[in-house]
Amino acid sequence: MEKIEFSPEGLSELLGQLYALPDAQLQQEAAGVMANFRKWLSGNFNLAESQLIFLNELSDEFVGMAAAKSSYFIQNRLPISFHKTSKDTAARSQPQDKVVIVHEDTKGNYSARAGFSKEGNLHFAIEYQ
Repeated sequence: MEKIEFSPEGLSELLGQLYALPDAQLQQEAAGVMANFRKWLSGNFNLAESQLIFLNELSDEFVGMAAAKSSYFIQNRLPISFHKTSKDTAARSQPQDKVVIVHEDTKGNYSARAGFSKEGNLHFAIEYQ
C-alpha cells in the first residue's frame, strides 16, 4: 500500500483499504501493528521528521497499549478515529505539552441465538496543553 497523509481523513482511507482485505491479510496487518507499532505507523503514513521523532520518544508502555488496542480493532474491523487540535498560536511564547490520548469504547453481546457480536470505537487525540 502507498503511504497516506497522517490525518483523520488519511486514517479513514487506510482503514477502508485494510477492512477491504481478506481475513488472512487483515490478520497479518493486525499482527504487524502489534509486533512493531512505530514501524507500522511510519510505514503506512507520511510523517514529518518532527512526527517521527515524537513517535520514537513515546514511552514503550504507551506504545504497547496503543498497539494492543489498535491491533484488536483492526483485526475485528472496528472503527478507529483520530483528531488533532492545533497549537494555540497565542501561547507560542510558552512551551506547550503535546499529549496523546487513547480512548476506547467497546461493547460485547452474546445470545444463544445470535452468538457473539462486538462493537466499539477507538479514538486517538493529539492535544496541546
